[in-house]
Amino acid sequence: MIEIPAADLRKLDRATDQLIDTRPLMAAIAAYVRDATRQRFRDQRGPDGQPWKLSRRAQMQGGATLVDRGLLRDSYTDRSSADEAEVGTNDIRAAIHHFGGVIRAKAGGALHFGLSGGGFATVSQVVMPARPALGVNDDDRIEITALVQDFVDRAAGR
Repeated sequence: MIEIPAADLRKLDRATDQLIDTRPLMAAIAAYVRDATRQRFRDQRGPDGQPWKLSRRAQMQGGATLVDRGLLRDSYTDRSSADEAEVGTNDIRAAIHHFGGVIRAKAGGALHFGLSGGGFATVSQVVMPARPALGVNDDDRIEITALVQDFVDRAAGR
């Protein structure tokens, strides 16, 4: 027969209660991935470590690619629940910048846009290079694992 002191059982109950409520862990993971995504705009690199192709605006005016005013970068937000950690954006420009692609004028027309140095351009299409920001790389996996370990350690009273 094994006897377990009542105090140890109470500790086990508290640890179990804390491990069941994963909302703090999911919130920490979501916040970390959001911050890592925003950091990529500062680093000018994708999750794979590859540098982004310098934008024409950044070439002409200086500054960083995709960070004229920081609206796209700052649009990445996080949310979480007991079993999910999500990061994303509702900015319509995010997909074309992340995946790259071709923007064509509707109905065979032309695209008209202002140039950063002044004047306007008229073209039939614009090719956008992929500049991925959202994703989880090996460094992120290490940090997320550390967040999980810290969560478990705190629940165990370590």
